[in-house]
Formats: sequence, structure tokens, C-alpha cells
Amino acid sequence: MNLSGKTYILSLADGENWQFASDDGAADWLERFASTMMLEPGASADSPRIIFTRNGHKKGWRKRDLGSIGFWTHHKSRDVFCSLGDEETRELDIVRMWLSLNPVYERAINSGGVPMHSALVERGSLGVLLAAAGDTGKSTCCKRIPPPWRGVCDDETLVVRAGEGIYRAHPFPTWSNYIFEREEAPWPAGEDVPVSAVFFLRQSPEDRVEPVGEGRAAMLINDSASQVMRRILRRLERCEETALRKKVFENACRLASSAPAFVLHVSVHGRFWEKIDGALR
Repeated sequence: MNLSGKTYILSLADGENWQFASDDGAADWLERFASTMMLEPGASADSPRIIFTRNGHKKGWRKRDLGSIGFWTHHKSRDVFCSLGDEETRELDIVRMWLSLNPVYERAINSGGVPMHSALVERGSLGVLLAAAGDTGKSTCCKRIPPPWRGVCDDETLVVRAGEGIYRAHPFPTWSNYIFEREEAPWPAGEDVPVSAVFFLRQSPEDRVEPVGEGRAAMLINDSASQVMRRILRRLERCEETALRKKVFENACRLASSAPAFVLHVSVHGRFWEKIDGALR
């Protein structure tokens, strides 16, 4: 296969670097993907590659077909070939970008990470996850929180294990905003902030914080991860799915033992960030 000229790199806080490359047929698609993720051109000889191609066949490699996208893997290679197919529509390309990150998530999980359906806010050296199901207030909280707080992302966060008891969070795109053309700002996926606490959002008439014990926190973190895992687990062999689910739960338990957790009851017009400040003191 003849690869196109540019290669882009995603550096994660767990020390894993991913390279993104393409053949000539997928070069324009790769440019759009890299722009969306705010990836910089670069290369790393020892890092795995995701290679985008319009060619749907890789002889001798194992295929995992997700319909709009296909992954080709080989037990002797760390690289993943990602076949995009010939049909091109705007919506389909966004879905492919979303799904193409599955190998990144899988490897992060196997290194101790947890993908979470959560917003991420930051203040100085503090990074806070705001986990919740869809339409529960993550995006609203990110928009409402005032300086010196900053909303980093509002839907999906990849938490990686950067050392013993040390977790850092990477913001990933709100893909639904692209699909429904609500907002198409790029997302700095290579940026990372420390995980200082996890707050589980609940809509409420008044703002208040409820501390959560480690056991319950592990279950809630696992539930948040499960919302992301639905797409990652698609078309996996049963044994692979079971192993990945088990690993996510183990990682959720470790994260719960390292970061304090709370239920954050949020009202429509309250000052919920003051409750976060109080809990972190």
C-alpha cells in the first residue's frame, strides 16, 4: 500500500502515541479527521498506526465489520487498517470518525483507562469529571460554569492511567454536534488535565453535593463507561467482549479508589460550581 504524505499523531498521558495515516484514496478524509481532533503532523517509529483506506480487503488479516467502517488487525502487528468504503456523505463520515477511535479506546482500557460519558471542566490544576446520561445537563453545566473554571468538553472523556493512582483526562469530540450541525468547533484531543474528582449529575430543585463511597462510585463510573462501551463492543467475539467489560470494571474500581466522588444535584438557576469548590476544599 502506498501511504499519502502526511501522518498525524495523538499523544495520550499514559505514554501511548497513536499515528494516523492513510492511502491516497483516504487522504482528504484524514485531513478532516485530523482537523476535527486538532492533531498535529508527526510520526513515532515505535507507535501503533491507524491507517485509513478505501480498500476493503487486507489479505491474511482479521476483519471486524461495523457496517460503515471495517477494522483489519493481525496478531503480529500493532497497526490497524481502517476501511472506509466508497460511499461518502457528510453524516457517514462523522460516524466513521467516531467509530475509528475504537482501537484507541480499547488499548487505553487495557492500559488501565476508562472511557466516560462525561463532561470535563478545569480550574488551574484541578480537573473535574461531570458524568451523566444524555440530556441530563452536562452541556448546560459547561456553558454556565464561570471563570476561573473552564469547560473543556461536554460529552465524552477518555480517562487514562498515567501512573500509580494518577489519572488524566482527554477531551473527545461531541460527535452528535457534528452530525446534527449544532456546532463544529474542533476538539484538542491531545490535551489532558488531571482527574481531581468525579461528580455524577442529578437534576434537582436546589444545588447540593452528596459524597459517594468508593463502592458506589465504582459502580457509577462503570455505568458511565458502559454508555461509551456500547459502540466499542460492537461485533467483538464473546470472549473479547467479556474480557473488555471485566477490564473496564477493574479500572473503574481503581479510579474510584484514587479520586473522590460525589453526586452533584444541580438546579436550573443555582450556582452549582460553588458546591464543587466546597467539596474540593
